[in-house]
Amino acid sequence: MIVQQNWAAASPYAPRLAWLGSSPSSWALALVALWRWGRYALFALVLLLAAACGGGGGGDEPEPAAPSTAPSVSQVNPSSVIGSSREQEISISGTNLSGQASISLSWRGVVNYRLPSAQISFDSSNLLRIRVTTMEDADDWTVTITNPDGQSTQAQFRVVDPRLIPLEVTAPVKGAYRVTAADNIACNNAIGLWTLCQHGTGYHRDAGGISGSNDALAWDINLPDDLDAGQPVFAVAAGRVVSYAGTVAPGAVSGAVLIEHQSGDLTWWSGYLHMSDVEVVEGQEVTSLTRIGRIGNACDCGVVPNHLHFVIYYGHNSAGQLKSRQATFMERTSSAASGQIVIGDSTGVLRVVDPVSRQTRTIGAMGVVMTDIALSPSGVLYGVTSNDLYRIDLQTAQTTYIGSHRASLVALTFRRDGTLMGAGGDRLVTVDVATARATEVGRMTRTALGDLEFTAAGDLYMTATSGELVRLDPSTAATTVIGPVGYSGLYGLATAVLDSFYSFSGARLLRIDARTGEAEVLFDAGTFEVWGATTIQ
Repeated sequence: MIVQQNWAAASPYAPRLAWLGSSPSSWALALVALWRWGRYALFALVLLLAAACGGGGGGDEPEPAAPSTAPSVSQVNPSSVIGSSREQEISISGTNLSGQASISLSWRGVVNYRLPSAQISFDSSNLLRIRVTTMEDADDWTVTITNPDGQSTQAQFRVVDPRLIPLEVTAPVKGAYRVTAADNIACNNAIGLWTLCQHGTGYHRDAGGISGSNDALAWDINLPDDLDAGQPVFAVAAGRVVSYAGTVAPGAVSGAVLIEHQSGDLTWWSGYLHMSDVEVVEGQEVTSLTRIGRIGNACDCGVVPNHLHFVIYYGHNSAGQLKSRQATFMERTSSAASGQIVIGDSTGVLRVVDPVSRQTRTIGAMGVVMTDIALSPSGVLYGVTSNDLYRIDLQTAQTTYIGSHRASLVALTFRRDGTLMGAGGDRLVTVDVATARATEVGRMTRTALGDLEFTAAGDLYMTATSGELVRLDPSTAATTVIGPVGYSGLYGLATAVLDSFYSFSGARLLRIDARTGEAEVLFDAGTFEVWGATTIQ
């Protein structure tokens, strides 16, 4: 017997399919539902197949390695610097130098200092700039650069102790010199030579200078017999006049001047103390030819002899931060015999006396005995007899007659503006150098003896027959007695320096204090008798 099975009832889906029945409309609805849901299943199947094919049948491959972030250094510039308390910039170039890197410094392997971000700048990922304050006695420095991921590298640069690098400067004074050993505490002088004495005593010590500067390596500069008094002082190199530690102005303390110099990347300073006549001001630009003052004995530390305290500094111009250092000197020369005295003697011979070397040389015979001579600001030498005016060749002593002044002149000098002035008897006159004509200025209350001379400050002085030094008003001839000189026959008067004059009594060279009239003998220049004298400036 054949049994017919009802497949719809036997099927596990029978409960869901029974409702279809056998009508055509029921089957149509079923097909629509199958399309709606089946397309999503088909889409999912396609995605699964695509994922399976994407492996290419070779399985999973590893992720590519990330690029290395390890920093490296290729160059450090500069590779060495001069030790200084000022910030200096070091450039470090390389690769992977991150802008977020931390920077630390170490020197001699014992100090590790993290540099603050304010002293770090990155121009790019390959160029790092740091600003560091070095120490003068440090040597090799190490810079450690650590990126945020912990990878690091190092760079080195060297700090050179500036005290080990002597500067070469032009001497601050004119003429031959010698540098003595530190054991010459007395700074014993040699005839005819400047002595540069680095004795290291007294205020020549750490914190012994202006504003607490270290002056341990300073020099005292002297001439024998106090001939250094009033001698000109020059800047040793080009630079700019500044105040000590920003507070002590030029000349304000101990006649001191500080000049700031630049040599490449090195800033240094030169200091000059005890000057009685400071001729520069703060901010003034100077050269090695600039006269900044004259040697004196100005000192807030008490009484000191005339001399120049000279020092070279490195470090920083703030309280206690200027450090003295060594230097070598080059002799300062002059195209003219500056400071030498031209004399005319009682026989009409023209000579030159050097007050420093104590040497005398003869130029030649003038053929005329001059009662006095005077050198103009432009360097032309003139001479007078009691009635006539001459021009004198300073190289050969040959004379050229100009004319007659008819003023019985025994004294002659030039004013700074080039006006020639003379004195004879009790009359003070001006003289025209082109015609020799004399014009009276006024009458003096003393009689002219041997010479007239102006000081550097522009005051006019004369030696009188009374044996006194007198001061004259160059506009009226009004006379002020300074005091007795104490020597007779003072027929030559020449500007020395500051408040003093050179004068001759016979052939003896004297120095006269313009404030008191007192004189002292320096040395005997020869066997002649001086009648006229003038100084080569």
